[in-house]
Amino acid sequence: MNRKQRRAAARAGAKGTVSATLAPAIADDFRQAQALHQSGRLGEAEALYRRMLEADPGNALALHFLGVIAYQGGNLATAEDLMTLAVQRQPDYAEAHNNLGSAFKAQDKLADAKTCYRRAIALKPGLADAH
Repeated sequence: MNRKQRRAAARAGAKGTVSATLAPAIADDFRQAQALHQSGRLGEAEALYRRMLEADPGNALALHFLGVIAYQGGNLATAEDLMTLAVQRQPDYAEAHNNLGSAFKAQDKLADAKTCYRRAIALKPGLADAH
């Protein structure tokens, strides 16, 4: 995932169907975390994503974006684990499938990456990064 893709990933959850189901208190944390994430304040964003998980264990958005932060920090195994949990919790979350594909690709797990990209495209045909 390049810099442009990481920024798109940080914005993606706010626009998707996944974020529409957030409780108001978690939604506030998510909006704030997204702003911090997009501005590069990853530690602060991570703290808010973790707070979201405390309030809603297994929250797909929080898991996904913690995975994105792990990816950005080069911790690919953790990124894979967190994003895998996100897609398990929210199987129709196209952006998470796409970013999981990127984590697999970065680890040279190309067959797994291909599967994730195809799933992302099936869910959201217009998702350019997955193509």
